[in-house]
Amino acid sequence: MAVDGVSGLVRFVWDRLLVGWHLLVHAPLSWIPVLGLVPILYVILRPTPSLLEAFRRYPAWRDALLVLVVASMIAYVVNDSGAAAVGWGFGFAAAGIFYLPLVEDSWRTARAPAPH
Repeated sequence: MAVDGVSGLVRFVWDRLLVGWHLLVHAPLSWIPVLGLVPILYVILRPTPSLLEAFRRYPAWRDALLVLVVASMIAYVVNDSGAAAVGWGFGFAAAGIFYLPLVEDSWRTARAPAPH
């Protein structure tokens, strides 16, 4: 009985991964968010100097981006829509990585005193 339960679980997981694989095969642009999570995760864990400075000021921002990327990776595996489950997380994480340094830079220039 226990073997049927384990084999049933394995079959279920395999079916879910197969659905995700079919989506990737039939919609090639869906590879962008799926594979794009890896470099985004790398940038979050090893940020550029400007991003590192922003993360030091706002550590919760880094935590939020990290949770978003890891949750998207988990969503790819557990959700039967595969790449569609990753899309929102990828988009928001990419936007968050660009947003924080850009806004910080504009705040610094807006607050900087005008040269005489």
